[in-house]
Amino acid sequence: MDDDPNGVMEYTFGTQVDTLIGSMVVSCTSFMNENWLNVPVLISCYDHESLISSQLDKLSVERSIKDANLLTLTYLDTEPARADDILNMLVHVYVDESMKDKNQIIRSTALFIDERLKLINEELGNVESNIEDYRKQNQSADFTIEAKILWKIGADMIRK
Repeated sequence: MDDDPNGVMEYTFGTQVDTLIGSMVVSCTSFMNENWLNVPVLISCYDHESLISSQLDKLSVERSIKDANLLTLTYLDTEPARADDILNMLVHVYVDESMKDKNQIIRSTALFIDERLKLINEELGNVESNIEDYRKQNQSADFTIEAKILWKIGADMIRK
């Protein structure tokens, strides 16, 4: 760290900083206010696994009610607003992923139903064709038409 033998450097927020471990940009967040002006910021670099592990250690998940689908999430942080933001983001991501899963199930179900309907229509077509072939071979009449004719004859006889 060139600026100071102790590693202390002074930069403006939002500008790219080139370091021995790579480039970085430090940006202001909603937590940054006038109370933080001229306060030194300590930047620590961690590998992904260590960072994830340290964040997960701050999170606890418990069932609110035994045998229910209701969970209580708790996130311990020195900044309550940041803890709320993290929990809200977790819930948001959970809801999004849940909706994606449900939509995938709906698509798969619709595809399955469509495929089954095609097979059933094909089978029904085959059955109708088989019935027609049977009628032709055995010189059978269409029972639906015969029933209508008999119904009409019966109705005419009742009127007379």
